[in-house]
Amino acid sequence: MKLKFETWIVENHFPENAKNLFKTSADCYKAQAYSASLLMGYLGFLVTLKERVMSAEKPNLFPAGLWKNLITNLKNEDKWEESIFDASLQQEKTDGAKPSKRTQDPVFVINDNLRTQIRYWKDRRNDCVHNKDNIITISHVETFWTFLESNLQKITIEGGKITLLNKFKKHYDRSYTAANEDVKPLIKQIRSAVTKLEIQDFWRQLFDDVSDLWDYSNEISLITKIIKTNDPEITESLISHLKSDEKLLKAYINEHPSIIALLGYTKPEIRNFWNKKIGSMTNVMGVYASMLRNNLIPAEQIMEASEKLVYLYKYTENADDHYILSSHGFGEVMYECLFVKNNSSQRKYWEFMNNHYSLYTKYVELYELKDEVVKILCEEFGKTEWVSYFLKESLERLFTRNLSKMNEFKQKAVKMNLILPPQIAILHC
Repeated sequence: MKLKFETWIVENHFPENAKNLFKTSADCYKAQAYSASLLMGYLGFLVTLKERVMSAEKPNLFPAGLWKNLITNLKNEDKWEESIFDASLQQEKTDGAKPSKRTQDPVFVINDNLRTQIRYWKDRRNDCVHNKDNIITISHVETFWTFLESNLQKITIEGGKITLLNKFKKHYDRSYTAANEDVKPLIKQIRSAVTKLEIQDFWRQLFDDVSDLWDYSNEISLITKIIKTNDPEITESLISHLKSDEKLLKAYINEHPSIIALLGYTKPEIRNFWNKKIGSMTNVMGVYASMLRNNLIPAEQIMEASEKLVYLYKYTENADDHYILSSHGFGEVMYECLFVKNNSSQRKYWEFMNNHYSLYTKYVELYELKDEVVKILCEEFGKTEWVSYFLKESLERLFTRNLSKMNEFKQKAVKMNLILPPQIAILHC
């Protein structure tokens, strides 16, 4: 059976020699040689840090001479292990003033807690090599692997957050990375590379870096992939960021309305959303259907919300959304809006029909025709002037592509002894 640690090795891009040491650590673990397993894992850890330093630029506030000496020592087989360990423990230096000013950068941008853990594992490494009294057991090995999985991505020259942001930036730069290359390996590094204190700033910088400036397609695709990893902690922090970035959140909700159920809105916030925010979206009915589907709107407010939103005349094209809307009485609200509150007794009814022709057409197409609907349409299109041209053309197109709906209309008209309107020629074919 493949160990979780072995999967982690494959999913992360380590130097080849470090990868081999990690694999040997796993092999020794399976053979129950736990001291050897811990030692090989520790050496893999140090080799990874060594390669990061060797391939990095000198930190800005790090003396050039000291950096040169460090690189030289890392190339020395007898000195490299001690040198990289010492480098990992180096802290920043300040001038001692208040407020203090940094005078020298550390080699690795990490906190003191992480340095303490590195020192602890150096002591356990010594237990393995020098046969000390402390027995190395399976729990030591598994705990060290957990330490690696949780922290190795954080231990970089720039700091884990900046390093990962640079990886994302390179991934979305088409001069470096093909468009079909999977971003999931980078997403999996977020938890281990970014601390909880850094995570909100990380999201802000990440979406700035991956934006193509023209639309939100990169951000929307990336957010979807992050949510699909099913990491509750990462998703929660991402949702928190989205709620602080209204434009990005609106763009994402338009494409993926179901996310609204994850936003944790209170009842007043939900009410404000359908009252003030939803109207500016391009997918109004899809978003509203999602709110209804997830029972986010109190039952006693649904009619009020529907009456407000129906006038936006942006009906959904999605069959599942239509089912949700119709089962919550939206069809009745449409009927009241289109044929009762606004009706043929009003002098400019034809103008209202013109302005809302797409909503009339959707109602006729998707809902069972009431007698009153057929009567009003026959009367309106039986006139010789002040006729809604846009609705006439739209109904012609509907009846041409949907013969069953045309037959339903004609049968209703004949049953009520109504004259089929001459304005809609297809009804006379």
